[in-house]
Amino acid sequence: MNDLADTIAKLLLLLLVLSACRNKNAPVVGGEVSIKIDTVAENLVIPWDIDFAPDGRIFVSERPGRIRVIVDGELKEEPWAELPVANWQAAGLSGLALSPNFKDDGFLYVMGTFRKGEKGYVNRVYRFRDQQNKGVDSTLIVGDLPSISTHSGGALDFGPDGKLYVAMGDNENIVLVQKLDNTTGKILRYNPDGSIPVDNPFPDSPVYAFGLRNPQGFAWHSKSGEMFATEHGPSGFAAEGFREHQDELNGIVKGGNYGWPIVSGMHKDVRFIKPLVEWTPAIAPSGLCMVNNEKSPWHGNLLVGALKGKHLRRVILSKKDSITEVSSEAILFEKELGRIRMVEEGPDGAIYFTSSNIDTPGEPKRNLNREGDDHLYRLRVLYKEQEQAKVQQVNNSKKKMSHNLILFAF
Repeated sequence: MNDLADTIAKLLLLLLVLSACRNKNAPVVGGEVSIKIDTVAENLVIPWDIDFAPDGRIFVSERPGRIRVIVDGELKEEPWAELPVANWQAAGLSGLALSPNFKDDGFLYVMGTFRKGEKGYVNRVYRFRDQQNKGVDSTLIVGDLPSISTHSGGALDFGPDGKLYVAMGDNENIVLVQKLDNTTGKILRYNPDGSIPVDNPFPDSPVYAFGLRNPQGFAWHSKSGEMFATEHGPSGFAAEGFREHQDELNGIVKGGNYGWPIVSGMHKDVRFIKPLVEWTPAIAPSGLCMVNNEKSPWHGNLLVGALKGKHLRRVILSKKDSITEVSSEAILFEKELGRIRMVEEGPDGAIYFTSSNIDTPGEPKRNLNREGDDHLYRLRVLYKEQEQAKVQQVNNSKKKMSHNLILFAF
């Protein structure tokens, strides 16, 4: 009996030693997950994209043509900059991206659709310089890409290679999508000054990938460099063969052809790259975010903003014979927050996403407006053990906690 008690005492001592030696900064690798969401800003007007400055400011593009800035948690009333975009149907101000060297050069890039003549539309990329919290020195970087008020793409972002990526929709002119002498239905790649990189797949062309209908979100894996994009599927038009739904998530490769309008959704045509997943019924996928925070329970997952689906979608990826696949999906906040557009990972490791419930000029009234719309939300995802450690730390330091949070357990 004494031997058994002695053995138990030794085991307990060993457990205590191991617990004391454990690296408290190491990420937890299992357990229940808690999700907390709070509001960063409200009363935005159709926010399309967001990005984060090294000094903590958050920049937001609003479709009517304003670039707003959030400083120390406060949405400034006066716009950081404005552009005379064509705010009609799906057109207007869209993608926004800070220069990878923003701390030194202060450059912010933004994409929008503009009127050209009485009936024409073009997409343009402008660059501003940050000066005393105002956008100055507006410079045209990429000009007059043919567009219309729908299917105009809009995603804009810097890849890990430092190049500027631009999404162009098919402009409802599908006969051009498979041709490489134009920018319709393409992902384009530029140097930050708007020139064409020498290592683009097609000589003297900004085209990086083609055969796309209407891509609206980009994301990259921080270590592998893999690129992903969301794409809106067909809407039942006669010119589209009356096809419907078939929204896509694609893995984007240099020079890749994704088949539109010849194929859509999951297909067996070996001439074209198949999507990683097809969403039927359609969810209208827009913003896309890769969770690169290694301490997050969702590290390596993609998050998709679903406009029509009215939810945030988590896409869990896996590898099979070095090929990326979708292993499962989860739906968050379904019909709780309305239409969700942009999703981004912040420098603090939290996930930021926007609602898009304000009615757009030229489109059918949806009457989805909630009090305070549109919103920018912040989502924190932690293992319960991490959350309990944070609470214990706060309690020990006798700090008061005041949060307006919704808590979910998975």
